[in-house]
Amino acid sequence: MSRKEISKTKKNISNKTIKSLDGKKVEIFPYGLITGLSQVKPIFLFKDKEEKDFLPVWLDFSEVDSIHQILQPQLHKNHPYFAHVKILDKLKTSVTTCTFNKFDGYRLYADVLLETANGAHLISERAEDVVCLALAAKARFFTTSKVIDACREIKDFEKLKEIENNLESYQNVQKYLM
Repeated sequence: MSRKEISKTKKNISNKTIKSLDGKKVEIFPYGLITGLSQVKPIFLFKDKEEKDFLPVWLDFSEVDSIHQILQPQLHKNHPYFAHVKILDKLKTSVTTCTFNKFDGYRLYADVLLETANGAHLISERAEDVVCLALAAKARFFTTSKVIDACREIKDFEKLKEIENNLESYQNVQKYLM
């Protein structure tokens, strides 16, 4: 596939992803970590350029440690996500964008755009499962104003409380396994 064809495929996939979203497209940037409704699910915040809107991505503790290390590469040069990026580089594949596109009441989803020598490919996953790889790959992050607004409202609070209770039980067991 020629560079022109790859560029056109990439643009079509990117435009298709954004067109399927409601609201204004917003580029967002990593901001920082905070605790959420409980200590069980930390939150990684992204901000828009003006720092008026923030997008929370709920994480597991393993991702928190990874993000901390990814954002301080001078201290952590050998993090596994950097190895993942090196592997993708050898395969002539790069993670170019991560677009947070759906919030279903308590879980955020994202589309990750991969560019390869054979064209562009879109992978849709839970945001917490792809955010570390996208950060390590220095991908650009996007969402829409509608997704940001949806993240401000937790519609299924009972389901969230159930998840939180299960995670608290799991966290209490984990300290004895270390």
